Amino acid sequence: MAKRPVPKYDFKAFGAAIKAARTGRKESRKKVSLHAINVCCSLLDAKIEIMKQEVSAKEENLKIKLGVAEHKLKKLTEKIKKSTIQMETDRRMIEYQEITELTSQLMNE
Repeated sequence: MAKRPVPKYDFKAFGAAIKAARTGRKESRKKVSLHAINVCCSLLDAKIEIMKQEVSAKEENLKIKLGVAEHKLKKLTEKIKKSTIQMETDRRMIEYQEITELTSQLMNE
């Protein structure tokens, strides 16, 4: 497999510009690298904090949705209970209707 025909780029100009800026400010390579690390750490800390806030907001949203779902479940459970009670009442009424029908027939005889 042949290599891509991409010419190599010479980064020496960048290195020389960085060195000139660093020496102009009388800073060592170590000091500049530590500063860069501190900046990166600060950015990471900020990003972590933002992510924590986003997770917290999502958690609150899920808690609200859970509360709504629990409320709906409670209402449905109450409706089912009422329906069950109504069905039981209707079943008993049918039994009593049969008794009253028999009683009226007996009275006619």
